[in-house]
Amino acid sequence: MKKRFIWFLTLLFIIIIGFILIYYFFLSYKIIKDSPAPGCIVSRGISFGGCSGKNIIQDLKIEPEISCLNINIINCNGGILMIRNNCEEDLIIGNLDLPYIKVFYSEENKYIKLIEDENGNVVVKDFRTLGVEEFNKLRNKKYDVISTTGKVGDEEFEISLINSEELKVIPSFDCITFSLTGLNWVNDAIQIKNNCVEEVTINGIKIESYIRKIERPGDNYYIEFLKDELGNVIVNQTSGNHASYIPVKNETLTATGIVGDKEFKISYVKTEKLCE
Repeated sequence: MKKRFIWFLTLLFIIIIGFILIYYFFLSYKIIKDSPAPGCIVSRGISFGGCSGKNIIQDLKIEPEISCLNINIINCNGGILMIRNNCEEDLIIGNLDLPYIKVFYSEENKYIKLIEDENGNVVVKDFRTLGVEEFNKLRNKKYDVISTTGKVGDEEFEISLINSEELKVIPSFDCITFSLTGLNWVNDAIQIKNNCVEEVTINGIKIESYIRKIERPGDNYYIEFLKDELGNVIVNQTSGNHASYIPVKNETLTATGIVGDKEFKISYVKTEKLCE
C-alpha cells in the first residue's frame, strides 16, 4: 500500500511539473512589450525568428516613383533597404554604383566517372548531367583497371583508376587536382578542382574552371545610408540585412539616384535605439 502511495505521489508530481512547463513554454506565450523594432519586443515562452535590431527605418519616400525599381524596408537587424532593379539599366544611388548585371564568382568542383561503353571504349560521364535511369545504371559500375587520356593546354596526361581504390594521374599538374569521392554514393566518382588557365579536357570532354562566373540580371542589392564625420550622407552596400548605423537621435537621411536617364530622390527616417 505504501509503495502504491509513493508511486501515486511521484506520478502526480510529474503531471504537475509537466503541466507547468507546457503552460509556460506554449500556452503562456504572449507579447508583454510591443515594438516596431524586433530587438525591443519582450516576450516569454518560446519565441521564433533571428531578428534583433533595436532601431528601424520609417517614412520611406521615393520621388518620383520609378516603376521598374522595387525598394523595400527590411527592419530585421537595424534597418536596411532592399533594392531590386528591373529597369535593365545600371543604377547609381549617391556614391554607390549598382550594376544591372550583378556578377558572382563561385567555387564548383567537377565530378566525373570513367566507364566502358558496349564496344569497350572508355567514356567520361559528368554525373551532374545524368538522368535518373542512367545515374542508377552507372553509379555502382566497377572496373579492375580503367584509364583514359586528357590535356592541359597542349600537354597530355593519363588518368587511371585501379581496383576502385587507387587513382593515378601522370604527369601531375600544379593547377589541377584529382581525388576519389563518394558523391551521392557513387563508386569511383572522381572529383576535379581545375584552376588552370589553359583549357582542360579529358577524353575530349571540357573540364570547366573551378572558379565559375555567374551573372544575374536585376539581382537584389542591400544598402543603408550613413553619415560621415562631416555630416554628409554616404550610401553603403551591405552583405545582408545587418545595418551598421545607429544614430543617437532620429535622423532624416536623403540620397539622390539615377537609373538610365531617370533621376529620383530617396529619403527615410533612421530612428535612434528604441530600447536598451
